[in-house]
Amino acid sequence: MSENHNNTHTSWNIWQPFLLSVAVVVGMLAGFKLQDLKPTVKIHQADVISTPQTSIEVGQVEELIRFIEAKYVDKIDKEELIEQAITGLFGQLDPHSSYISKERLQEVNDELNGSFEGIGIEFITIDDTMVVVSTLPGGPSAIAGLMAGDRIISVDDSMLNIKDMGTDAIVKKLKGPKGSMVKLGIKRHGAPAVLDYTIQRDDIPLSSIDASYLPAPDIGYIKINRFSSNTFREFVDAMEILEKSGEMKHLILDLRQNSGGYLQEATKLLSQLFVERDKLLVYTEGDKVRRNDYETTGKNFFKIDNIAVLIDEGSASASEIVAGAIQDWDRGVIIGQPSYGKGLVQEQYELKNGGALRLTVARYYTPSGRCIQLPYETGISIHQENGTNVTPEMEPASEEGRQHATEDTVRYYTAGGREVFGEGGIQPDVPVTIDSILLNESFSGLISKIPEFVLLDFHSFNGLQGADNRLQFIEKLEVSNDVLDDFFAYIRRNGKENMPIRDISALLPVQQTYLKTMIKAQIGSILFDKSAFFEIRNSIDPAVETALKALHLPNPLSYSENRG
Repeated sequence: MSENHNNTHTSWNIWQPFLLSVAVVVGMLAGFKLQDLKPTVKIHQADVISTPQTSIEVGQVEELIRFIEAKYVDKIDKEELIEQAITGLFGQLDPHSSYISKERLQEVNDELNGSFEGIGIEFITIDDTMVVVSTLPGGPSAIAGLMAGDRIISVDDSMLNIKDMGTDAIVKKLKGPKGSMVKLGIKRHGAPAVLDYTIQRDDIPLSSIDASYLPAPDIGYIKINRFSSNTFREFVDAMEILEKSGEMKHLILDLRQNSGGYLQEATKLLSQLFVERDKLLVYTEGDKVRRNDYETTGKNFFKIDNIAVLIDEGSASASEIVAGAIQDWDRGVIIGQPSYGKGLVQEQYELKNGGALRLTVARYYTPSGRCIQLPYETGISIHQENGTNVTPEMEPASEEGRQHATEDTVRYYTAGGREVFGEGGIQPDVPVTIDSILLNESFSGLISKIPEFVLLDFHSFNGLQGADNRLQFIEKLEVSNDVLDDFFAYIRRNGKENMPIRDISALLPVQQTYLKTMIKAQIGSILFDKSAFFEIRNSIDPAVETALKALHLPNPLSYSENRG
């Protein structure tokens, strides 16, 4: 799978340096590219639209292109010209309406549909080589015998050159119809010769849940990375396992870096968090789309007492719907950083050329009536509920701009009378600040080298070879200074001369703890599973720590008043 091109406009936070470094580790499967469109709520996929051939406007565009193609002084690429014309057209609309090319459409749909056809590996690129991070349990590559650390050097007897070919081209070689075969040449640590594997492609599920576990005997934790067509079912399955694992009463729902997805999946999940029937969760409305209310069903599978929802600037769209409903009804406490601010609803229409149009058709509103869309520049006035018209900025605002938007916006009130705001995203009930020492650019660069270090030097780590018990590894095993020495030796040995931090002595104590934890989390994800990574990482996560404290109060919303 290729690199993560997440275009949500987020600033760096404590986890983003790590997420950048391991995007392919915790979010990439061969044959699938992470979303590089703006975050979206996709509520409908329509039939092919037939364009009237008599349209004067369409005729004018076609006439222009014909003249340019026939008469222009230089040779032109007609398809590229059309793409640029489309891009210019969408530039006059909101930032979430977009054209999806035929080449990208399948990948975009794969993400929301929750599966694709491929070989089932996660990988990263190290020194122009594709290196396997993990194989999907029970998937084609796992059955064939591929292992973490394997280097893929050829596909169907063709040598790979990522620098010349590009990652996307190689991913396309790995993808293919279910049942088809692909031959891989593998270089493995300790093996003197190249190993040949023939793998049969299959349907590869894309889980929208990264982790689910019990950080405390009575508290469950579930991290959702997007709202795909399978999210509600996956959530129910995870909750059933957690209920059987202990005496779970409360829930931490981690929606950080979750850029959205299907509106219906978000509302079905939300309905499980309220015992009442016909309680409004969100409503959508547009100039050409009538109001549509989404309400609770009153059919709950689980009993959940207190709830904490974790958000950050990467939480958008469907994630904000969940956080907004929880906040408006005072159902739980929202912890973290202000969310992205995306309150628009898209429908997706397939086009005759094989591409698709993703068009904003409505806004969504939280139960209190808030539209949390962050202002953007369109040249088209946006009507607000207070009767004013605004011409906002195209890009999400800076922190100062976001604060200004919050100050100028309409005040709303929760069911319990607390004041909340529209525009500019969901503001957390309990803000969690980030230690600036961990945001240092030099330190972030150091963190980004952890995945390749773990994969390439995994076999030589001191004191980790016997860590075969998952619980013992997570709860008791500590990464020693010897491992940090190995890490810095790797940095120096592999020509990372531009790294300002080159040994342990240059690290502050908090940075040492963070670095050790991230190394341990990466090792845990390889030895066991992705959930192990988050269990380890969360042990030093201030937002998770805050949630654990708040959930043990009779009213978690009182935590903000009692802090300190």
